[in-house]
Amino acid sequence: MRGWGLVGLSVLVGGCVETNPPAALVHFPVTYQIPIGRSATAPVDRLNGPASPAQDVAVRTGAPVYFRIASPVAITAYVYEKRAPSANGSLLAQVSGTVFGSCFTPDTPALEFVFAAPDAPTGGTLLLTLSDQPISAAVQTAEAAASNDPPGRPAPLVSD
Repeated sequence: MRGWGLVGLSVLVGGCVETNPPAALVHFPVTYQIPIGRSATAPVDRLNGPASPAQDVAVRTGAPVYFRIASPVAITAYVYEKRAPSANGSLLAQVSGTVFGSCFTPDTPALEFVFAAPDAPTGGTLLLTLSDQPISAAVQTAEAAASNDPPGRPAPLVSD
């Protein structure tokens, strides 16, 4: 009977172990600086040319996410729900231009933003701002200030 007690205890303890790690804490607003166009340092594929710059972002599942993109060159941005490290989920948004934004509620804890600037004669740094609230004029002012900073430097964040 002694052996059964250990088996029962291991089953009981085994049932209490959490298999999914908790999602990373999201702190909004956040602004990413992403090289785009000829300044992008993405790898080159011999058949398809340069890879598109991308940014993965942890978000809260079921909570609204507001985004705003400001780019020095015309781009197309694709937003995917990230379902696995190497696979995209559903396409949530496809937008084009130099300044635009939107809002959606993801069903996954991560999003992937992919940027394409196929006809850009020059490059620069685009700013991707994410928030759990509508993006305010103060954040837009911070983006404008950050666009004059060199790439790789964190953009200043301003919240109301």
